[in-house]
Amino acid sequence: MKKRLILILAAFLLSITSCSQPVVLRVGPVPPVQLPSAAGEEAEEPLPVGWEETADGTRLRDGNGGYARGFTWYEGKGYWFDGEGYLQTGWIDAEEGWLYAGEDGVLQTGLIEVDGESYYIGDDYLMDTGWVALPEGYAWAGEDGALVRNRYVDGRWIGADGLAVPDEFSLTDEQYGQMQALLTEMPGASVVVEDLVSGRRWEWNTAGAYYYIASVYKLPYAVWLLQRADRGEIDLDEEITYTADLHVGAAGIIQDGEYGERYTVRQLIEYMIVYSDNTALSMLKSRFPVSEFKEWINSDEIGLERDLNDSTDSVTTAADCCTFARLAFQYMESGGENADFFREIYTSTDDQLFQSDLEVGQKYGWWDNELHSAAVVYAGRPYALAVLTGWGERTEEDERELQEIFDLVESFFPEAAEG
Repeated sequence: MKKRLILILAAFLLSITSCSQPVVLRVGPVPPVQLPSAAGEEAEEPLPVGWEETADGTRLRDGNGGYARGFTWYEGKGYWFDGEGYLQTGWIDAEEGWLYAGEDGVLQTGLIEVDGESYYIGDDYLMDTGWVALPEGYAWAGEDGALVRNRYVDGRWIGADGLAVPDEFSLTDEQYGQMQALLTEMPGASVVVEDLVSGRRWEWNTAGAYYYIASVYKLPYAVWLLQRADRGEIDLDEEITYTADLHVGAAGIIQDGEYGERYTVRQLIEYMIVYSDNTALSMLKSRFPVSEFKEWINSDEIGLERDLNDSTDSVTTAADCCTFARLAFQYMESGGENADFFREIYTSTDDQLFQSDLEVGQKYGWWDNELHSAAVVYAGRPYALAVLTGWGERTEEDERELQEIFDLVESFFPEAAEG
C-alpha cells in the first residue's frame, strides 16, 4: 500500500511539472558511478536527454550518462523501463502491481480493452481488482483484473455491460395485468416469476393450485447431490450397475440399454437432467436414499410451501417449483467445483418447452396429464420462472400456450445478456 501511495503521489506531482528532464523513480539496478577522467584526458560530454533506438529496444537517456529505469515521467506521460533501461510495452509485472503500456510505451489509465477483455487501470497506473467505481456505476474485476460480465458477485448481479444491476426492479401494474389477461384464456395454469437480483416475486393463479411435481423433482435432487460432491461426500466417478429392479420406463435412454451396464454418478445426474431419465433417478436413489435429501429440501432454510415426499408423485406448487429454480441459479453461480457442469446440463436439456435466444436452464415435468417447467433465464436481469399446468395431454396447443407465457415474461425484463 505504501508503494502504491508513492506512485500516486509521484504521478500527481509530476503531472504538474513542466520540466522536460525525465524524472525517474529508480526500481532497477543503479547505473554505474561515472569515475573522473584520467589526468590530461578530456571528459566526454554525456548525450542530451532523449530517446535512443537500439537493436535491443528503446531507451531514454537521462542526460547524465545513464538511462531511465522503472517508472519515469517524461514530457507529460508515464513510461516504464526495465532494469537495463529498455522501454516496456503491454502488461508489466511491477513490484507494486500490474501496469499496462500501449505500443508506444505510454502507461494507460482508466478502462482499457486487451484481447477482448476489459480492465480498469487507476490513476496510479496500477490495475485494479475487486469492486471498481466507474462514472456509470460499479464493476467487478476478478483476480486477473478482467471485468466480469453476467456473473453473480457478492450478492449482486453484474450485467452484460460489466456494471452491477441495481437492486430496484418491479413489474408495472400493466405488465401484471397482461399476464393475468393471458392466463384467463388458459385455465389450469399457475405462474410464478422471481427476479433473481432483488428476490421479488410475482404470482398468478396460485391460490389453492396443487400439482404432481413429476420430473421437476429431479432438479433440486441434482443440486443436492452436486453440493454433496463439492463437499467431498459423494464421488461422481463411482459406478452404479443398471439392474432389472432399478428399471423405470417412460423417459430416458438407459431403459434402452442392457442390464449389467455400469454408469458413473456424474453420468446418471446428467441423464436425469438432460433426458429426464427415470431409470437414472432410480439408480441414484438406490445409492443415495432420499431421506437426507428430504431433510434438506424440507428445511426451514429452503422454506417450501409443501413438503416433498420420496418421489415424483409429490404434490407441489408453482411457488415451490420457482424456489427449485432459484436454488439451481444459486448453485450455478456459487463457484462450486461442479457448478459449471450443472449449468451445462441444465441449459441443454433434451426436451425444452421454452424456446429463446437467451441462455435458459429448464427442467420440465410431464406426468398424469400435467405439464410443467422450472426455468432460470439469463436475461439482463436473470429471473426464475415456474409454469405448472393441469391441461391434460401434451399437445401442440399446450406447447404454444407455454411459449406465449414465456415470451410475455421475457418482455417484462431487460434485454438479453450478451457475451
